[in-house]
Amino acid sequence: MASPPELRHLIVSQITDLVALTLRATRDAAHIAEGRGVPAARLHAAKAYVMENSGRQNLSVADVAKQLGVSNRHVQRLFESDGTTFSTFLLDYRVACAYRMLCRPQYRHWDIGKIAGYVGFSDLSYFGRCFRKIYGSTPRDIRRADGNSKPLS
Repeated sequence: MASPPELRHLIVSQITDLVALTLRATRDAAHIAEGRGVPAARLHAAKAYVMENSGRQNLSVADVAKQLGVSNRHVQRLFESDGTTFSTFLLDYRVACAYRMLCRPQYRHWDIGKIAGYVGFSDLSYFGRCFRKIYGSTPRDIRRADGNSKPLS
């Protein structure tokens, strides 16, 4: 879910857009306003749903589409309008969650495989490759750098 400042910004943008449309804004301003309103809200809802359900290993575009009441292709277009894809957004979010868990003392007793599974990865090797590609280090390296010296699996 969005933080209060992000939510406030979204609300202010949408109200501004509605006022501009009501006052018969220029064609360019109207186009921008129409593009930010409902699509922006749907993208926000799609991202929130993905973040809340990212631990489900089988989370799919179809799940998000069903939740929003739109087509699979519409969900794909929403993510594309944000410069990413559903798969990339989900992967990046899962890896970021794993990174945070590796750095937090309350997860020190969890082995890396358990963290990978918890954030939605079913294949530990794939998780390791994705993690290294994004962070340039292995999950084990991140945990060691954070001072967590428990033997890892």
